[in-house]
Amino acid sequence: MSIRIRRSLAGDLPGILSLLRQQLGWPTDGRAEELWRWKHEQNPFGPSPVWVAVDGEEIIAVRAFLRWRLGGASGERVSAVRAVDTATAASHQGQGWFRRLTLHGLDELEAEGVTMVFNTPNDQSRPGYLSMGWVEVDRPKVWIRPASLGSLLGLRGARTSAELWPATCRAGTAAADALSDPSLDRLAGMGRSASGSALVTERTAEYLRWRYGHAALGYRVASADGSGALGDGLVVFRSRQRGTTVERSVLDVLGSARSWRGAVADRSGFDIALALGNRPGPTWIPVPRIGPRLVVRPIGSAPLRASLALTLGDVELF
Repeated sequence: MSIRIRRSLAGDLPGILSLLRQQLGWPTDGRAEELWRWKHEQNPFGPSPVWVAVDGEEIIAVRAFLRWRLGGASGERVSAVRAVDTATAASHQGQGWFRRLTLHGLDELEAEGVTMVFNTPNDQSRPGYLSMGWVEVDRPKVWIRPASLGSLLGLRGARTSAELWPATCRAGTAAADALSDPSLDRLAGMGRSASGSALVTERTAEYLRWRYGHAALGYRVASADGSGALGDGLVVFRSRQRGTTVERSVLDVLGSARSWRGAVADRSGFDIALALGNRPGPTWIPVPRIGPRLVVRPIGSAPLRASLALTLGDVELF
């Protein structure tokens, strides 16, 4: 029987998750389905378009695109997607299904008015994207803040990927609880704004509650003044194990520029704090030549938009 490509159906989810568990190491318990539904069904920018290659009734490859919305300084809005979860069954690898599913999906997305795709591929997959017309743009700047001088020595044990699931963190408040505060609607408009030709993620209260509201991922929120109320600013953060080091990621700062301090107040709870993009404060140290490698590609006749001002919250998980 010939293999065909089609848009995924609701009944495909068990087969998709089985493939992601086998090839990408997704958890074998209920967290996999919860993560998929959060990422691809509950996204306020819209449900993810997903394509599968099927051999009879068996799903042998999957390609998902996460819908995203970007805005520019002039008020323009850009409908984009992010090339995210993809996997091919071991029995069909080396047959070009990654490329075929990706290009097939982009052709259909052009007809839907999507004008750009971007993502942060790893070293293994990046050449494949570049061969399909993606263009690598400047790396966002990476900043670190050690909890102590001894923490700097421990960086040698952090040269590996961070865990997906969070480390224990008692600082701040669970994001799902903190972001239910009605003042989030006001603070959402005080995040990073676009300047020049750069595009930024559209940050609404709905987006923030979705992005950081999945409890299993362990996002935390602290306010600028250290109180439970959001007040005039907030910081979103979480802790993860990276090798022998506990890394505290500063994902988003809204409102008061000093809000980042709430993420690093408990110095005994982490070894190194990490931020992306603009320097959070004078005590942060730049680290060159590390961090995510951002690639973009226009869809159809849209112009190449190579300037994206992204936070760590924009790229940390996807």
